[in-house]
Amino acid sequence: SGRHSPSDHIGSLDCPKFFLHVPGDPIVPYAQGRLLYEAAPGPKEFRDVPAGHIEAFAYFRKTYGPPLLQFLDGALK
Repeated sequence: SGRHSPSDHIGSLDCPKFFLHVPGDPIVPYAQGRLLYEAAPGPKEFRDVPAGHIEAFAYFRKTYGPPLLQFLDGALK
């Protein structure tokens, strides 16, 4: 319904944000994910993944695990 739009609130979140998005996501259009990322204050990072966010780490953890850990290490110091 758009009643609880994340883009209305993400600007007030001051925590680190790590975005994962599947370009072919059937639920949340990729363009919306990019807009949400652009509206978010840093620290932040955006990664395209070939499958859902859980699958990205279950099946592609060697590819997506290290960037996530590096982001968290830098953002949480």
